[in-house]
Amino acid sequence: MAQQLEQSKRPQGAQRILEVASRLFADHGVDGISIAQIAREAGVGKATIFHHFPSKDALYQAVLWQVAERAIWLVEDQSWRDGTLVDCMRGFIRQQIAQLEEGDELLRLVRRELLQAGPDAAALMSDIFSRPFQRLQAHLEERVRTGELSSEVDTALLAWMLMDSGVRFHEGKVVLPLITGLEVLRDPDVFSHRMAELLSRGCLCAPGSGPTAAGVPLSPASQKDQQ
Repeated sequence: MAQQLEQSKRPQGAQRILEVASRLFADHGVDGISIAQIAREAGVGKATIFHHFPSKDALYQAVLWQVAERAIWLVEDQSWRDGTLVDCMRGFIRQQIAQLEEGDELLRLVRRELLQAGPDAAALMSDIFSRPFQRLQAHLEERVRTGELSSEVDTALLAWMLMDSGVRFHEGKVVLPLITGLEVLRDPDVFSHRMAELLSRGCLCAPGSGPTAAGVPLSPASQKDQQ
């Protein structure tokens, strides 16, 4: 998984510090946690932290960049990119859900930062999300060039919806399955499949199979759209 990939790129001590910092920052905010507290929780000295990360701000940025690393890993994962468009979407959503099941500290931290961020933090978050987003959009644009995806599709919006689908499942999986009609959220595999189908095929009737084909008149809003 992505977590294993990230760990292979960093010394074990640095990865342990990042894991502890992610959890503490998510629970208490960046300003609510000191380097001494992180060192104590990680079982290392402050000097060890500063050996890997020259400042608290550098540690904070390294924690947030893990979000981009995980998202980029998903985008570039060849195991699903070689399939059909529906397979690719389903694989991306399912892998994202699996990442969040491993631990949602980064998601909670991102949510906190998006709600409370000042201009500098907002710029950092924008930079972090833009890289995986642009790569995913580029893959979708390639599907447009090959004719598998309609040229009328807004690939930017579709890319963002894909990046958000797994998050929506993770956040709603406790309460929403209890609502009649949303039982699909109980199973991540079923959710991933149906969401991929919805995003790739849309919700409009095929030509000749809509209401007018059965003698049912269009609604005033639909009539206006067709004018």
